[in-house]
Amino acid sequence: MNKLHSYKVGSSEIEFIVNQASDSKAIFLIWPCTMGDVRMYRAPVDALAERGYTTIQFNPRSHGNSSGQFDISNSVDDINEILRNYNRFDYPIKAIGHSGGCSGLLMLGKQLSIEKLYFCAPVFDSRESLAYMYENGSINEFIGMICTISDQADFIRAILQDNRWMDCKYWESNSLQKQFNSMSKKILIGDFLETLFIKGVNTKTEFEGFYGGVEILLPSKDEWYPLSVTRSMAKARQVPVNDSLGAYDHYMTGAWRQVWNHVLATL
Repeated sequence: MNKLHSYKVGSSEIEFIVNQASDSKAIFLIWPCTMGDVRMYRAPVDALAERGYTTIQFNPRSHGNSSGQFDISNSVDDINEILRNYNRFDYPIKAIGHSGGCSGLLMLGKQLSIEKLYFCAPVFDSRESLAYMYENGSINEFIGMICTISDQADFIRAILQDNRWMDCKYWESNSLQKQFNSMSKKILIGDFLETLFIKGVNTKTEFEGFYGGVEILLPSKDEWYPLSVTRSMAKARQVPVNDSLGAYDHYMTGAWRQVWNHVLATL
């Protein structure tokens, strides 16, 4: 049975959902895409429990019903603390991440041992992701996401319509961090954009140095991150890539049932 829990850090409350296996032998961790919610994946927690896996579905700060300001580093610290409490017997850990959640898992893998990672449409470099979206004309998907957490969508669209704001000097000289923060709702947009897309999060080195097992599950088309980069990285590390599950976009639309069937068959 799923049990909803929360972990308090200062004024932030981090939501995570635990399905405890009756005869647990391992932990299965789920980390969602940036700004996503673990509930949208409809994880087969009962089937995982039958195989001895206690499932922890983690919503980082500002994801799902978690509060607080999202930052990938503090999210790694949060889930690490949660795992200390729910993995006191040092069970093996396996995990699945989607999009930017894959980078979170790679950073977590530097702090504790993860036996196997499943990556769905991974993003290994946040700045590279946005540059690619500007290049291929899909940037409105990102802009639309940011507009949902602001009360001044017109200003957001005007600034983000081209990539000048990603230049550090342009960002600072126009005080964009302060301006974006002033029109934020759930999270401080300026802080969010600065952390992810001015400073950036790049976990390519962590991917190269990860010692556990990795499998990459890809859609036929991805407008958020270049598939050619992902395939090249996988080839260099001899990581298996599976693009036959029927996913046709970055959200793995139409394929989550197949994704979970594949995970259950290959754990």
